[in-house]
Amino acid sequence: MQSIADEEMERAYRVIDQSISMHSYLRDRYALGAFLLEVGLLACSVVFCATTFIPDDSFIKIGLLPGMVYFILGVSSILSFFASLVAWRVDWKGKSISHRDAVQKMSQVKSMFRSSYQENKKFSDECKKELLHAYWDANINSIEIPDNMFVKLKLYHLCKIELSKMASNFPGCPFCVLRMILICRSIRDVIRYYKKSKDPINVSSGNGAKETNKAC
Repeated sequence: MQSIADEEMERAYRVIDQSISMHSYLRDRYALGAFLLEVGLLACSVVFCATTFIPDDSFIKIGLLPGMVYFILGVSSILSFFASLVAWRVDWKGKSISHRDAVQKMSQVKSMFRSSYQENKKFSDECKKELLHAYWDANINSIEIPDNMFVKLKLYHLCKIELSKMASNFPGCPFCVLRMILICRSIRDVIRYYKKSKDPINVSSGNGAKETNKAC
């Protein structure tokens, strides 16, 4: 039977792996948002240059009236100002950097777990203390996962693991097919589970509490 310390080490490793997936997802998501905002600002700048320094006669030749050009310039100015306010308010680039740093910290801790286990095939008491200290230090000094996205990101992580296993077993199968199979199989299992349960609400609540204690 495993000791409490061994179970804690397994839980810490599992949570670290899950946190890396979550922070990686948020890092890429915020980076994409910041990139799109920057592209929008650059596009507005190009419109400013095109409508400011090009003579009105040039626009008439391509079928654009001066009034239409000024209207486009005004709309671009408003959009540029709005994009600047959004970029300042949401700070997607800063959030992306924070989640990137969290991924780096937790990846180092994960590497410490794996290298320590591969060397000794088990964790000594001193090694456990060192690894758990590194684990808690990485968690405390990393940006938090938003509560309203935790379940979604956990599903993302678990699906990624399952899809990785399926891809290893069926490397020639398209990703979209593997994903559809996983979705259909999960829906089928959920329906079967609740059909067998006489009191699905209580069963679900009990399992949810166990899962929370196990994964958190």
